[in-house]
Amino acid sequence: GAAVRPVAALELEANVVWTDWSVVRSRAFHDTLGVRAGAEYALPDVGVALRAGYLYDPSPVPARALTPLVADADRHAITLGASKQLGPVDVSVGLLWTIPRTRATAPGTMPEYPGTFEVSGYSAAFTVAGGIR
Repeated sequence: GAAVRPVAALELEANVVWTDWSVVRSRAFHDTLGVRAGAEYALPDVGVALRAGYLYDPSPVPARALTPLVADADRHAITLGASKQLGPVDVSVGLLWTIPRTRATAPGTMPEYPGTFEVSGYSAAFTVAGGIR
């Protein structure tokens, strides 16, 4: 990955992530190459940082292996976050929304589970971190 700081308060980041899914021998998964991009804008006078990002995470699951237990699709997600510095403590909140996507089973495979699956989701995180001086 790489990061640049075009101005003091703004950091832009981009990463490419390769995942070796082929090591999962019990499934016919294939390796994937995902992309992530994000930005952080700092407001140092008030001890706040604002963040936003995007990720693309391709599915390693071939259409012939889709089942209700392994329902997967390429994921596109948007992230938002913020943190506030309170003395030695950093309080952060983050949100991730996986944009809904649908994917159908391959024709003629897995006849007991034919159909279309939808993948979507929301995640939220709240953290408090600090140190003892």
